[in-house]
Amino acid sequence: MTNRREFLHMGVAALSLPLAARAGASSGIFAGGDEQRAEPLYKIVFDERYAACIRFAEELERRALATSAIRGDITDLWYEDLYHRWRKGTAAIAGMTAPGAIFCLEILARDAGMRVAMRVDHRRVEERIEHEFAGPAESLTLASEIQTSAGRWPERMAEMVARFPTERGRAMTARYSGQAERFNGEWEHLVTWVIAPAGAKTTSG
Repeated sequence: MTNRREFLHMGVAALSLPLAARAGASSGIFAGGDEQRAEPLYKIVFDERYAACIRFAEELERRALATSAIRGDITDLWYEDLYHRWRKGTAAIAGMTAPGAIFCLEILARDAGMRVAMRVDHRRVEERIEHEFAGPAESLTLASEIQTSAGRWPERMAEMVARFPTERGRAMTARYSGQAERFNGEWEHLVTWVIAPAGAKTTSG
């Protein structure tokens, strides 16, 4: 039987799955109950291997939000932090990581009554970056501004997370393209995401 630690290490396998098979694209991504309560972001997770993720985290640190760095593997984050925090009760988190990390975190979050409330996939396509947004309609305006933000899209994603709506309306999906600032071969696919309690409001504090 696969134990929890082995499962965390297997998260990298999510990188090879088609979008429809990954957690963030499931039909129940925004499913939740009717209960509405304020839920500040507990932690911002970022993959320190990638400059875009570091810039995302730095922008949120300037907004006085706590951050936690990973290097692809969420094992330490889980056993040293989230496991203990979520045993006490729900706590919303957000981040910018490779797909494998959010794949694992979503599955672990389900046991704590949490689910993905927003997901933006960032993919490099030739000489541009495509951003595929799935989240509350209230965030769509900020998402559309990616088209004119050029190389500052990580900071734009940080702003979207910090301003994640406290009362979410219907879910929307959209795809935007932006010119890349430069390509240095460091990544092909990153994901910005928010995990929140089912049916909860989410605020940046």
